Amino acid sequence: MTRDQKIAVRYKEGFSSYELSEEFGITPRSIQRALWRESTRTREVITRGKSDAFKLAIKKGRMKYYKKPEHLKVKKRKQISLERRYRIHIKYGYKCAICGAKAEDR
Repeated sequence: MTRDQKIAVRYKEGFSSYELSEEFGITPRSIQRALWRESTRTREVITRGKSDAFKLAIKKGRMKYYKKPEHLKVKKRKQISLERRYRIHIKYGYKCAICGAKAEDR
């Protein structure tokens, strides 16, 4: 079994690139290159998405996940009605209230 194959097997077992770099004595980027070479050789996708990597890091204890408190969440603004928007356009003469530019000035 080649080194790239060994790396791919260990990566599929749930080890991160950093853990494998310590095990094999090469950089994490070299681990990613080895995975790419192995995936092109076998025509199989070996890499993980960000969400899978994040879940694995939480599971292994490398990261902690805390839910964002309700008071810190971004609230969606209510859209203004078309009538109010039209009245604002009329009020400012179809110009920007801040800089005075018209639509055709863009």
